[in-house]
Amino acid sequence: MASFSDVHAVVEQLQTARVFLERPIIQGQIAGFLLAVCAAAALSKGLWMAAGGRLLAWGRRFDERGQTFWTQGTELVRHLVFPLLCFAATALILRVFEAQARPNALLLTLSRVFWLLLLYRLIVAVCYLVFGEEYMRRYQTRLL
Repeated sequence: MASFSDVHAVVEQLQTARVFLERPIIQGQIAGFLLAVCAAAALSKGLWMAAGGRLLAWGRRFDERGQTFWTQGTELVRHLVFPLLCFAATALILRVFEAQARPNALLLTLSRVFWLLLLYRLIVAVCYLVFGEEYMRRYQTRLL
């Protein structure tokens, strides 16, 4: 059972976070981060819808071994496009912040999340290539 001092410490941390998040400088950086994520998500989805089918269809021109290689490469690209677009969108937003001489330290710190996302998506893509789609779908659902 949690003691009163533990609950009090959590309440103090939440109040500190609330004060921190009320600052306009912080709100602008969080808005920029969310804008980068939303733009990257929309762009990656749109790119895959526009070009994904064509890429897979183009790979059918190869022999069986070439088709397998092409399909695996396409899947690897599909998994990595979103985090890479997040990097690009964040870099663009950072340039805007720098051009306006606005603080951007929080945005730089939050952009480190994309390294973790890129690493995770790379590991998942490699596992898909090694173990196969059916096997990995079952375990990816369990992990998430």
